[in-house]
Amino acid sequence: MLIENADERALGLALLWAARHAAGPLHVGVEATAEIAALVARRAEPFRDVTVWHVAAPSMTPAAPAAMPNAVAAPDSHDGPAAKLVAAGLEVVVEDGMTKGEWNGLEIVRVVGSDAQVEVGIGRFDREIAAMMRAGAEPDASIDRALQLVRRHRVAGAPPHPLRDLVPERWVRRSVVEHPDLVGAAWLQPVPTTIAPRNLRDRQPAAALGERADGRPILAVCTSGADPDVVPTALDTQRWLAPDAEVVIASVEVAARELFVRVAERSSVPVSWATVPAPWAPR
Repeated sequence: MLIENADERALGLALLWAARHAAGPLHVGVEATAEIAALVARRAEPFRDVTVWHVAAPSMTPAAPAAMPNAVAAPDSHDGPAAKLVAAGLEVVVEDGMTKGEWNGLEIVRVVGSDAQVEVGIGRFDREIAAMMRAGAEPDASIDRALQLVRRHRVAGAPPHPLRDLVPERWVRRSVVEHPDLVGAAWLQPVPTTIAPRNLRDRQPAAALGERADGRPILAVCTSGADPDVVPTALDTQRWLAPDAEVVIASVEVAARELFVRVAERSSVPVSWATVPAPWAPR
């Protein structure tokens, strides 16, 4: 299979195609930069009989797997602002060197830089506009305004609205963290995946790491709908953060689930599935 203009999430589509057609050995040609081809090759390592090629016309060469990313911790100076986010009623998530304040999985505040600068807004453009319009204003007041707006729309039973429907997989993660028994865990906490989210429009699996009641580690990777790359993302994240952890994919009802199960069966790592309630549905 040749994937033109590929990005690092290209592998999932190839694996789903192979599962649908009961293909044996799979050769994936990645037309992209060498860096992207290397990322796809790394994500293919857990799967049997999958070879990734870097395609740069007129040549095609085997892609060497990329190294795992370096973990980026949030600076200690974020501790104070994080306490304010908790006091405001937000969920605190630490990802990619930033402390984020979320409401049901939707980020409305982030703390950045060694000086713990607080940025309020839903998405990059909203944060930039808010910074210009409210220059000099107290962050607490801006957080309160943003939270009041989001809480009107991002709650169970609310009608469709952009604020309700953005990044649903992160809302699923929030539900699983609050109710870890949904995936058979005793406790879970949010963790990043190996690919940082680009924006609020693109869907991307969200992960949480914890333990079962007997102390065994478990990685829950949450999704909503049929995300082609959920299995490669889950396995790549497990190898990065917790190679000994059991992998559970938590999702609301997914069409063609059997294809995703076949993709997982091609892996050398066992993967189980948990169907969880849609947290935005009426209760």
